[in-house]
Amino acid sequence: MNIATMIRQKLRQAALACGILAAATATTHAVLPYTDGDVFIGFRATSGQGQLKDVLINAGPVSQFIGAGASFTVNLGPNA
Repeated sequence: MNIATMIRQKLRQAALACGILAAATATTHAVLPYTDGDVFIGFRATSGQGQLKDVLINAGPVSQFIGAGASFTVNLGPNA
């Protein structure tokens, strides 16, 4: 067995282990619609009020950020 085959095998095993772990620890969350190429912004509180809560925002397609200047406005939609 060559080194490339061994690396691929280890990567597959690691991916399978991560998938099993994620399935075993999954909790119910709202479904966040997305399209391939969308950018996500995430926040997680690690202490204080809201401890261990997280927020994930779909900021839209990455194309709106490519070539943007030093600052720009992100439209997060009507519920933001």
